[in-house]
Formats: sequence, structure tokens, C-alpha cells
Amino acid sequence: MKISRLGEAPDYRFSLANERTFLAWIRTALG
Repeated sequence: MKISRLGEAPDYRFSLANERTFLAWIRTALG
């Protein structure tokens, strides 16, 4: 996973989408 904090719009929005998916995956894994 590549996390960019250079303020680039595409990377920023993509990072937010990945974070939401990752958090959802964690909740599923933890039950």
C-alpha cells in the first residue's frame, strides 16, 4: 500500500478509499 501525503488530489482520495476499505476489513476480521 502506497500512502502519499504530498497533497495530490488523486492519491489523497484513493488513500481515503483504501482506509475505509481497510477499516471495514478489520471490523469483519474482528467480528
